[in-house]
Amino acid sequence: MTAGSEGGPDGARRGPLFAPLLVVAIAFSMQSGSALATKVIGSVGIVDALWLRSAIAALILIAVRPRSLRLPSRELRPLVALLALALLGMNLSFYGAISVAPLGIVVAIEFTGPLAVAVIGSRRPVDFLWIALAVGGIVVLVGLRGSIGLGGLALALSAGMFWALYLVLGRRAVKELEPLHVTTLMRSEERRVGKECRSRW
Repeated sequence: MTAGSEGGPDGARRGPLFAPLLVVAIAFSMQSGSALATKVIGSVGIVDALWLRSAIAALILIAVRPRSLRLPSRELRPLVALLALALLGMNLSFYGAISVAPLGIVVAIEFTGPLAVAVIGSRRPVDFLWIALAVGGIVVLVGLRGSIGLGGLALALSAGMFWALYLVLGRRAVKELEPLHVTTLMRSEERRVGKECRSRW
């Protein structure tokens, strides 16, 4: 079943403000969670903090739409598994970075990942204007908020790399599956792998 067949005409009914408002909501949710994570990591550690976040997200998604937990076709399972691993790598790297470096700097450096995806996928001149403004914002944020050690820098860049991979894989996945279905499966798999990490570490 494809995204189009699952979603029906919903996309046609969404107004032009839907996507920008969704981006703002996602950004608010992500950064609020990141700010909270800086407090939790100090108490339970990186792996446990990530597992708690993944478990809570998975439980909420399953409660909202239980049928989203059903497995996709065999052909799509490797894609969903890679997407979950990209998310896990992104979050582990990010949590590791904010445990040793200021949150604002880490977020700015991590944004180089999606920025690289935007550069590669851009076709119109106006796109490069927005990209240039984003690069300028990253430079200003990193320059004004202090320095970052090599360990924090490596982890932040790793988070950005995994974020870029997550975006590319996610775009492919939602062409074949409903977005909520993809998100539920991805979060559930991340929770499972996170649990394995907790037992080993």
